[in-house]
Amino acid sequence: WGLVVAVTRFVHFGEMSHRMRQEHETVRQIQADVRTAMKPGASQRSIFQTLLKSFARTEAPEEWRKHGQGGPIGYLERDYLVGPETETLIMPGQAQAWHPTYGGAKCEETVFLHPDGTLETITPPGAWPTVTVHSRDRSFEIPTVLVLPLAETQVASPLPAQTKIIYDTDMDTDCDDAGALAILHALMDRGEAEILATVVSSRYSWSVPCVEAINRYYGRADLPIGAPKTTWADTGQRGSPYARQISEQFATRYKSNDDAPDAVDVYRRILAAQDDGSVVIVTVGYLTNLRDLLASKPDAASPLSGTELVRQKVSRWVCTGGSYPKNLNPAVCGNYTPDPSSTVIAVRDWPGPIYFSGSGDDIHTGARLRETPARNPVRQVYQLYLGEKKNRPSWDPIGVLFSIRSKADFWKIRSGGHYHIFDNGTYEWRKGPEKRHRVVELRGDAGKRLHETLEQLMVQAPQAK
Repeated sequence: WGLVVAVTRFVHFGEMSHRMRQEHETVRQIQADVRTAMKPGASQRSIFQTLLKSFARTEAPEEWRKHGQGGPIGYLERDYLVGPETETLIMPGQAQAWHPTYGGAKCEETVFLHPDGTLETITPPGAWPTVTVHSRDRSFEIPTVLVLPLAETQVASPLPAQTKIIYDTDMDTDCDDAGALAILHALMDRGEAEILATVVSSRYSWSVPCVEAINRYYGRADLPIGAPKTTWADTGQRGSPYARQISEQFATRYKSNDDAPDAVDVYRRILAAQDDGSVVIVTVGYLTNLRDLLASKPDAASPLSGTELVRQKVSRWVCTGGSYPKNLNPAVCGNYTPDPSSTVIAVRDWPGPIYFSGSGDDIHTGARLRETPARNPVRQVYQLYLGEKKNRPSWDPIGVLFSIRSKADFWKIRSGGHYHIFDNGTYEWRKGPEKRHRVVELRGDAGKRLHETLEQLMVQAPQAK
């Protein structure tokens, strides 16, 4: 009897470009979506409509027109290629070979649909590298690109250096801190970032173990974590709709903020060990830790004062917390007003460039987290915070993405002035004098592409072991 099968595998020599990674990620997701739609008795047209919806979420929704996308397979390469108007039914015991194609990437596998609706992959990956791809409530192990080093005799172009980053979060009153941390882990999995530490700026007792639970989910249980030990403001009284629940559900070495080391000690130890000008700090919470870092004295980690250490080791600070050009209402509670004196001092005394990122009101993300496993703590954070709602503005995720991909074409940078911080934590942008302050704004055409990028990174399956 026999059966013709169709399969494609990609091998890449050297570092894959961001665009190439994105294209392969896209076709793997479409492949998973198509498989989820395969059910005995469903029409081939319904599968193709699922494929079209998947393409609609990409930067090039009409890309499907450039190539056949798949169909049933038996004794020919395909029995026929399915299109938008194909009305034939999917039969139990029928093999399907779909090959969604996008840009220079294709994901081609042959699967067998059993009468009970289960799918069997009859082109198994074997030892080929795979990633877990989620679609609705299902997960699939789908082959990825086998990346091999360039031969020693070849001359390779220099690879872009990873961005070394310290993530400083309150992780208490809003869920987008968790989404931003998920994106940071995804960028590290892609080789774009190296997370040096994940410090907490809130005094809420369960913020630290919540951060640790997320780190553990992504396979990085040993990432350094610190917490503030000064009492400039009682930020802990603000509470959290999720941090305690996450902390009590997942096993962590830190049971509360009190168990964690001083955030300043973590900062000083990490910074002292890095090359000069190599570290990016991104804050998505209060500025308590940076105030304390600047005021720190020489110690066993470094003979430099805090200000000197920052000046020597930090290339830029990305500060998420306020939208351009001003907020003069202290009742509007963001990252600046809960500990206003620390905001004033940290911004005033910072010895290097500050990039203020406040965009995100119109870029809503988080809905696709429902596609990830129920045990994903980031998914649970969003569910606890949002309830029946699906999305949340993306202030912190945008700040994190900019801190790593500052050269992407999403951004435009405003300069020629500075942010003045008032004593109550409100602020306004003032023209001149120049204080090495920059405002990160979104390009007018960036919205849809930025949204898709953030969502895709937020739901990317953990790859670290």
